[in-house]
Amino acid sequence: MIQQLARLQVKVLIDAPKPVLRAPAFRCSDWFNRHNPVCSTGADTSRVLLLEMRAPVMSSLQYLQQRNTNLTVWDPFPVLCPGEVCRAFDASGKTMFFDGDHLSAHGNRVLYPRFAQVLRNMYGISQTYVSACGVSQCSLDNTVL
Repeated sequence: MIQQLARLQVKVLIDAPKPVLRAPAFRCSDWFNRHNPVCSTGADTSRVLLLEMRAPVMSSLQYLQQRNTNLTVWDPFPVLCPGEVCRAFDASGKTMFFDGDHLSAHGNRVLYPRFAQVLRNMYGISQTYVSACGVSQCSLDNTVL
């Protein structure tokens, strides 16, 4: 399928696996639900464990990327799990994940700048151009809308 899209000059973006936490953050975030049995192990998860879990998928994505020049793999993991432990909440206490494997609105806002940069790199759009044009007015082929 990726090769068929390449023949049509279509670029493909796949996001690599995000962290999967042990407990759903929304069920453990407030005073009234912190004692829910599902929260007993805590939501935080070892980075090493998560890297091991996603290793087979990462290997497959690397294989595909080596064979398809139109494929970009975006990996949000380093942003979502910068330390030895992947945490459900950021340093300010805001939830990064809604549940064990879906981002919260805040988590999406944290990822957006990196995701936007990946798209700019894919389409050869400079940050200077985006700043001058305004994100809502620029198309991906550098034309002003």
